[in-house]
Amino acid sequence: MSQLLIYKFYGTTKYLSTEISHRNKLNFCDNNLLNALIKFRMKSKVYCRSGKKWIDLSGLLFVNLFRGYRSHIIVLTCLFIWIFSTEFVYAEGPLAFHHLIEVPIGGEILISLLGYNSNGYDTVATIHTVPAFGGTLYQLSYNFNKQGIGPTTGKRIENGTTLVTGTNNRVVYIRPKFDQDNHPDMDIFNYTVFDGKKTSMAGNIVIVGPDHVLVQSNFLFGADEWTIEGNKEDHDVLFDHANLSGPIRRFIYGFEKIRNVDSNNDDLELWHFVAPEKFTGWWGIAYDGYLEFDFASFSGNFSSAELNFDGGVNIVEISCNQCRHFRGITLGYPLLSTNGFNGSVTSFSLALNEKAGWLKKPDKPSLMKWEPPTKCEMIQVLSSISKIKILGDLTRWWESVILDNVQIRSNQPKGRRHLPRCAQHIPDGSKCSCLSDLI
Repeated sequence: MSQLLIYKFYGTTKYLSTEISHRNKLNFCDNNLLNALIKFRMKSKVYCRSGKKWIDLSGLLFVNLFRGYRSHIIVLTCLFIWIFSTEFVYAEGPLAFHHLIEVPIGGEILISLLGYNSNGYDTVATIHTVPAFGGTLYQLSYNFNKQGIGPTTGKRIENGTTLVTGTNNRVVYIRPKFDQDNHPDMDIFNYTVFDGKKTSMAGNIVIVGPDHVLVQSNFLFGADEWTIEGNKEDHDVLFDHANLSGPIRRFIYGFEKIRNVDSNNDDLELWHFVAPEKFTGWWGIAYDGYLEFDFASFSGNFSSAELNFDGGVNIVEISCNQCRHFRGITLGYPLLSTNGFNGSVTSFSLALNEKAGWLKKPDKPSLMKWEPPTKCEMIQVLSSISKIKILGDLTRWWESVILDNVQIRSNQPKGRRHLPRCAQHIPDGSKCSCLSDLI
């Protein structure tokens, strides 16, 4: 059975027809330059054909490269596409899937760490990190593993690099009964699988409670390392332990310190709340979940006529510096795509998927429009978040804005199927082949 290959060439997604050669090798270069892209599940090598001659691109074996080939340009074009393609369907070894699993406080669950292998080989799992926030892992007990009776827990897994001994690579996870002081949101550990030939990259097992919160700032004990940027100079936010109406209890706030305006009286320098480090890094498992927060205000005119750039600003921006080979991707959620903010207590819930209204910043913002991201780009950004910032400078004049209850929340956990397999070739999502990008 074969798998399609997809590539992006100068920003344009190409989906090419398939063609299987009698030699059962990849055939994507011929006299028409690019007729088809096919890769066999059972093959780990990649070939390029020009006429009747074949080149092994995976090993870069260019025997007779400049002798006997009908077109050198075709050959070099194939090599260029192979090196710079960003969306292949990879099938070269096993995958350790990311999991999202719901476990209540004090709960216990069996987790199967079966890997995926396109060749159908069985895999064995190895735990590489123990739960980071208070949970405990155990091997299966002998009786439960063999007969399904008796207590489930056997020897505790206390160190990394521990081979899983249970059938179907099963382990037992127990969440502590009292973990609010330790980490109220989630727990995480990782593992790899081995198919007898190759070891996978590490997959993450993420444990959440019934509220599905992955990370949050509720400001119960302070400002939680949030800062403000773009307001004359970067500085810490202000914290207040007062209780306001509705969900606003303890909160942070900021206010306009400088106005640098253009001819339309719009602020040229916008100030933002900037999330702390715990919101950055890998949150790929949050794909199709939500970014949520509450807003209020002490002062300011938030009527539509007084909004900066007539409301044509992003209420939230999420940046990934290492995406696109460190050229970066920034996603923004337009204020005009929300229900707006009039200064009273307002709750925002922004879905974290490519169809929710997010837009991708172009390489040349002054010349090009912001466009919707692909599914791959959305997952890549969430898998390597560099910065999250929430706009406070909404109006053309002086304002003060309150921020509270910021959280990233997943949708209903689906175990090993929570994140699309097409986005898990590499754990950080940097290699992705989701076909829905082409529809």
